Amino acid sequence: MVAPTPYVLANANWLLGELATCLPEDLCEEVYNALLKALLAPNAGDVSWRPVRVSAAGALSSLLQDGYKPSEWLPLLQATVAGARMPEENEATISLQLLATAAEAGEDFVAPHVPAITAAVQGEISKHIPPHPEPWPQVRSKGSRCSFLSIDSLSIS
Repeated sequence: MVAPTPYVLANANWLLGELATCLPEDLCEEVYNALLKALLAPNAGDVSWRPVRVSAAGALSSLLQDGYKPSEWLPLLQATVAGARMPEENEATISLQLLATAAEAGEDFVAPHVPAITAAVQGEISKHIPPHPEPWPQVRSKGSRCSFLSIDSLSIS
């Protein structure tokens, strides 16, 4: 069987995100795991899997905003930090937006991981700060917001 193209998977991810409110609870974990795997999908040779990663981030955000709470939060947090390492600024920004959504949705579940994740995010943000800091890239702005959200959620706990 031939593996589907990234565009087919991206459309499937988008559809899952749109239907997140309609998913039965017993399917949410399986869908979440598939989306997390898609979020980490590497490029295949000269074929970019960026659409798959971006659509997976959007669908995961929808799933979390709909109230799904994964049993393990750390893999999602680590995947978002890995996404922030992407060379393309827009993809890194989307990963940081997902991290902010996870921090808001996860609250007390995410709080124990905030120090390590914040340090990793700060390390990634520092790589995107140009020698002349005006204007700052989106990654730096979103990353700072994400770090502040993480710190705020830690202080609330």
